[in-house]
Amino acid sequence: MEERMDRDLGTFDDLYRRTHITAKSRFNASKRLADHNHVALVTITLMSLGLIAIPLIEVFELGNHFENKYVDFFQLFLAIVVLVISVAINSANFGRRSEKLHDCGLELSNLARKIYGFVKDEGTKEIYNDLANAYFEILNRYENHKSIDFRITQIDFPDQYAVNLWTQAMTWVLYKLDFSSYALLVLIEFLWIYNMIC
Repeated sequence: MEERMDRDLGTFDDLYRRTHITAKSRFNASKRLADHNHVALVTITLMSLGLIAIPLIEVFELGNHFENKYVDFFQLFLAIVVLVISVAINSANFGRRSEKLHDCGLELSNLARKIYGFVKDEGTKEIYNDLANAYFEILNRYENHKSIDFRITQIDFPDQYAVNLWTQAMTWVLYKLDFSSYALLVLIEFLWIYNMIC
């Protein structure tokens, strides 16, 4: 007869909880990387439009409050920024990493459903070890999520984590700050073009 796990240990419940929380964190990481990919592409598009707009403003004499050497410098700067962002997106591989983290979340969710079947009616120690090993094997195949992804998961599970309003606000701010460099570049470009015209 197979040995049954001691219910007081709660091992299946703990494994289910860890698997479920980690899956949610991986989905959050996937979304964050997909957002990076999207925002970076929008930034490149806007910077490229700026590269087109600046010479048009000069050609049609729509306004030019800067000397030509400064306009030429800024055009060169924008071209370099577009090149750097393009290389960064390519090397960071946001899109592919997002897909892989999403796949990890799906695998962990499937495993969590299997584990959940043993939460109320616990299985054997052997079954627990097999499921725990499957959990760690999945984790080893994929990159890890970041702490911001886990913080968002904590907010998403108020029944398991007591996250106050201040921590929620700080999490939102930290998430948005991760994208601030894109916004800063677009703002600089916008202000330059605005000052050229006005």
